[in-house]
Amino acid sequence: MSFAAYKMMHCPTGIDNCASGFLTHSRADYVPRVPPLPSDDLDPDADWPNPATRRDLGPIPNLVITSANVLEVYAVRVQEEPAKGAPAASESGRGGVFDGVTGASLELVCHYR
Repeated sequence: MSFAAYKMMHCPTGIDNCASGFLTHSRADYVPRVPPLPSDDLDPDADWPNPATRRDLGPIPNLVITSANVLEVYAVRVQEEPAKGAPAASESGRGGVFDGVTGASLELVCHYR
């Protein structure tokens, strides 16, 4: 008769692997925002929404982390800048992927040993 026993004495302190993927939600669940059309299509002075002023981030995948024998899945929560005209918390000249993002946080969805 043989058996194995394992007891974790200390929790892991480092990250071995990380990846991203859609585990708790689907990429197809994302509904893109459609800008409103101007009231009069024939008016040349109508204000068309400028696509450069506001970008949608799209669906954000989950963050998956492994540390020793621990698997954790996190949901990424993003704080966007307020709309034009509203007072901004901080003026940043960032562009690219982080354009319109003021902060992000991680929410632990599940933890497996």
